[in-house]
Amino acid sequence: MALQKRVSELPAVTTVAGTDLLIVSSNNATKRTSVQQIGAYFAANGVAGPQGPVGPAGAPGATGPQGPQGVAGPTGATGATGATGATGAQGPKGDTGDTGPQGPAGATGATGATGAAGATGATGPKGDTGDSGVAAATAPVTYDAGTKTVALSIGAGLTTSSGSLALAAHKASHSTGGSDALTPADIGAATLSHTHTASQVTSGQFDVARIPSLPASQIGSGVLATARLGTGTASASNYLRGDGAWVAAPVTSVNGQTGAVTVAASAKKFWWM
Repeated sequence: MALQKRVSELPAVTTVAGTDLLIVSSNNATKRTSVQQIGAYFAANGVAGPQGPVGPAGAPGATGPQGPQGVAGPTGATGATGATGATGAQGPKGDTGDTGPQGPAGATGATGATGAAGATGATGPKGDTGDSGVAAATAPVTYDAGTKTVALSIGAGLTTSSGSLALAAHKASHSTGGSDALTPADIGAATLSHTHTASQVTSGQFDVARIPSLPASQIGSGVLATARLGTGTASASNYLRGDGAWVAAPVTSVNGQTGAVTVAASAKKFWWM
């Protein structure tokens, strides 16, 4: 596309020749002539005499057609920054962020001091003297004449002391796979694999993997944050592409020119500012 120039922007002629062309206005039209034609005109009509006094101004002629738009001048310096406008209204509240992971448990506090022992109660009255104990015994019963106690041995897992029996530790026999295993029903507990109704869940938070997908029609209020719409960072200079990514506009220049592009309606030409 050829760009137009002002006459003042053309280079000057050092030597004038008869074939050099000039631009003249004839009958409201722009035409060309040569130096030779102008010389012939003055030879035939003589050199003009001194200019006479200015006559009265004639009626204004009709306005000629608008000439083509000249080449745009260089962009002026940027003006001073205007005053900051008033703060806009506060936007809607964003979605609540995901709950962060639970922090580690704090250290166990120090055990409090043991309280003072209570006063010893009064000694009760002495009971009646009992009957004399066994003087001798045979297995499985034994008798200690010194301490006057009887011991009974009735099989593995049991030990005896003065007049009483104490069970030995046997938790393993009640564990799963033990000889006397307990079931959850034996102690009123639920089985390891069980379910709850929604009304029974009244506290705590579900893991996000437990929350089913929701249709878009369920979002009836609020505004989604731009970060939820696609990847990348949203700004005034980019747009949300069809593949869900915030990207810059792909057109950055026209015919090697950058900046704002305007179209002159009369000349049907592009001018870059």
